[in-house]
Amino acid sequence: MANDNPVPPDVDSSFSRTQQLELPGAGSPGTTGEVMRAAAARVSSSVGRRVRGAAATASEAIGHRARRAGAWLAAHPRCAAVGAFGLVALGLVVVLAMRSGGAEVARSSEQKERDRVTALVDSRHADADGTDPSKAMAHARAAIELREFTEALEVLERLQRADPGVAEDAEFISLAIQTFQAGRTQRTLALLKSADRDVAVPMLQAATGDWPYRVRHGAKDALEAFEVPVADPVALSLLDVWQLERCDQRRAVAAKLLSSRASDERILPGLEAAARRPSDDGCLEDLLPAKSAKR
Repeated sequence: MANDNPVPPDVDSSFSRTQQLELPGAGSPGTTGEVMRAAAARVSSSVGRRVRGAAATASEAIGHRARRAGAWLAAHPRCAAVGAFGLVALGLVVVLAMRSGGAEVARSSEQKERDRVTALVDSRHADADGTDPSKAMAHARAAIELREFTEALEVLERLQRADPGVAEDAEFISLAIQTFQAGRTQRTLALLKSADRDVAVPMLQAATGDWPYRVRHGAKDALEAFEVPVADPVALSLLDVWQLERCDQRRAVAAKLLSSRASDERILPGLEAAARRPSDDGCLEDLLPAKSAKR
């Protein structure tokens, strides 16, 4: 009977009739499973031969092209020299471009620093008498930009003495909060004492989540002076765990947070993240639940 499924042309014709298959060491076909395994082996062998043939052809073609290129370069040594010089020149251009980019970034940074210094010097001259609110606050802002926090504090104190009503100005309050970084907490609190409560309290609440430790805790002290609780004490304490240098201080804050972790889902992940830092050096590990400490 004719074969209803003719063998595809890319498969060896030896697979067209199963009766031609023989198992190794036997004179006739075995079971159906053995016949199929033998067929699979033949197919694998055929495909392998074809792949090896294609690889050999490709390798020969590449080798031929390489030999032709080598012969051409040998016949045209000047062209080869020009090509090599071009590659070297291209490499030098890339290196110089990278160095130029780095130098440009450095110059840009230096220029910004010079601009800040110039702004501070100019604002000092403009604010010579310390009585103009706009000039005084520009002076304080320029000082804060250069991290001259004590100078900014002194400028705002002088301005408040000249114009007590300025304490109700939102910009004055914002600048005053940043002067907590001068480390003169009581003097900054005195600046904020007569501030407009409705303006100051929201700004102080936002500052309790600020990154600088002194600003964060100075804002907390200022809120206490206004008899207002910190709106988000968890954020404040988690930042403390990250920033405090001494292990005993970090552990004390972490233990207090853990005692109330059921009330805020941020506590445990925040402490786990702090404990994974190399700088923690195992300080918080034994405080955390066992599963968390092993992560």
